[in-house]
Amino acid sequence: MTDLATLPIFSGVDTGLLGLITPDMVKRYGDGEALYLQDSAPTELFILQTGQVRLERDGKEIATLQTGEVIGEQAVLEGKPRSVTAICEGEVSVWVLPVEAISELISNTAFRNNLRNVTEDRIRGGAQSG
Repeated sequence: MTDLATLPIFSGVDTGLLGLITPDMVKRYGDGEALYLQDSAPTELFILQTGQVRLERDGKEIATLQTGEVIGEQAVLEGKPRSVTAICEGEVSVWVLPVEAISELISNTAFRNNLRNVTEDRIRGGAQSG
C-alpha cells in the first residue's frame, strides 16, 4: 500500500491538507472493471494505490498507469467529459477524490503545480487520462 505523502502529486503539500483524504475514500476494483467510461462526467479524480489501470480511447489502448499515478485529472480540471475509459488490469485499489476535495487541494500551490505538471506530461506523452 502506498503512503499518500510519498507520492509526487503531494510533494510539498501541507500534511494538514492530506487529512482531507480519508480511509473511506479507498475503493477496490476487480480485473476488467472500469473506473469510468469515455464521455462520462468527471465527478472525481483517482490516485492508484495498488495495481495498474489501462487507458483506452475509442477501444484502443493508449497507456497503462501504475501505482502512485493520478487518473482522470484532465477532465476534472477542464470540467469536460472523460476523454478515455479507465479499466483495471487485475485487482486495483484507488483513492477516489471527489471534486469537492480536489477544489480544496487545488487551493494549495504545491498541489496545483504538481497536478498541472502531471497533466502537461501526459499531454506531451499523448496519454491523457481524463
